Amino acid sequence: MASGLLAASFFDALHPRASDDEVAWFAQRIGNPATLVLEAMCGAARVLVPLLARGFKVHGADASPAMIARCEEKLAAQSLTTTLFRQDVAPLNVPFRYGAAFIAGSAFDAIGAPAAAA
Repeated sequence: MASGLLAASFFDALHPRASDDEVAWFAQRIGNPATLVLEAMCGAARVLVPLLARGFKVHGADASPAMIARCEEKLAAQSLTTTLFRQDVAPLNVPFRYGAAFIAGSAFDAIGAPAAAA
């Protein structure tokens, strides 16, 4: 999957924000807003920012420096902060314990190797 600045800009233009229904779906499954959650493959914060805006505690991880940069821009634009990791999700190693983790949209399809997906 392409992950440079142009790809991040294109993806963000196509999918700027999750719908209210999609955000509500994730919020319902997370349940308690105080539960620390990880959005793996968070991309440009399509789901991450709306969940944070609703008061959920969500960290993000993405392997793409350009996607993390877009995520940081969106966080700053809404005066939100969270922890972000620039890491591939297959060998993910972070210093937190999470009550839940999710991969939104079709991001999981970007994992090409079956062993990495497992």
